[in-house]
Amino acid sequence: MFCTSCGRQIADGSKFCRYCGTPVASAPAPSASSGSGNTTRRIQPARRQAAPSDDIPTFTAPGNTGRQSSVNTAGQVDIPTFTAPKNDDIPTFTAPRGDDIPTFASPERAGARGKKCYYHSMVPAYSTCARCGKPVCKDCCDSYGVSAGEYEGKTLCYDCTRELVEENVAGLNKNYRTIFLRFIFFLVGIGIGVFIGVAIGVNSGSVGGGIFASVLFGAIGGSALNFFARFFGDVPSFFAMTGSIILDIIIGSIRFCISFFVYAVMAFIETIQKLTYYLSYMKETKGFAESDKESLQNMDDYMEYTRVMQNNRGVSLETLMQEGGELENNSIARMILEQGEDHTEAYMRECVTRIAENGEIIREFAA
Repeated sequence: MFCTSCGRQIADGSKFCRYCGTPVASAPAPSASSGSGNTTRRIQPARRQAAPSDDIPTFTAPGNTGRQSSVNTAGQVDIPTFTAPKNDDIPTFTAPRGDDIPTFASPERAGARGKKCYYHSMVPAYSTCARCGKPVCKDCCDSYGVSAGEYEGKTLCYDCTRELVEENVAGLNKNYRTIFLRFIFFLVGIGIGVFIGVAIGVNSGSVGGGIFASVLFGAIGGSALNFFARFFGDVPSFFAMTGSIILDIIIGSIRFCISFFVYAVMAFIETIQKLTYYLSYMKETKGFAESDKESLQNMDDYMEYTRVMQNNRGVSLETLMQEGGELENNSIARMILEQGEDHTEAYMRECVTRIAENGEIIREFAA
């Protein structure tokens, strides 16, 4: 069977041409004629029918107008084209200069790698406290610690430095109380000696003798223990064995007077030294305690300042120091505002040094 439109052979019984899609007319059924009994088969030629041209799918290549992905007036999609950028539009890569090349700086202390400061949670740790092990940042390492004693040259955190200062102050107060108690007994001894001297002077009826006796016995009273220890140690030497009782008494009396006078003079000198020692010790001890307390207050204020500034980034120091602000009464913040950060950092280093020096003096200047 052949297609009547394109003339190609197709399968018998097909309704459409598989090549051009034209409908195929079916062949007429055979007819039989009556008569002599012979059947005559006549094949009628099929009429050729024109295929509807509108039903045939066609492909139209897109036009080329030079425009990118646009639809022209005929409904055709134009072929996209590529336009190379001009020289000024070509992106270029400029290598950074030596100063601009980013670099990686490894942590200075391997032991603190990956940790944050115990007191400043947003700042990387620089080291750890040698006393308690807390991680601390570079600023804490520079601001706290001691430069002498057991922890000389080691990192100390704020809390441990504060405890050492408090221990210094407690030791100073204890020594002060001990010396003060001794000073009271010292004054009582002088008072008793002066009373005895005045009594002797009144009995002698001499004003000058009374004054001399008061000073002499007052000095003995101030250093009574040393005086009596020396004097009674010489008592056996007072007795002479000359064979004459009168001569022995005379020699013994002379030795008694000489020893009494010599040891009284020594007691007078010792009493003056003790008086100077007690007064200077109490004054210096009180001064050390006040110095350590001042350093302790500065440490507290500095820690408060660093924490407040970390928690209020972008807020000016002047705003935080206004009335009702978090740093209104902070001495370190005021020092930074008036004298600058460099001066304040140097002052904090002086405080740490003073704490260490006071600690050494306390240990050496024991009561």
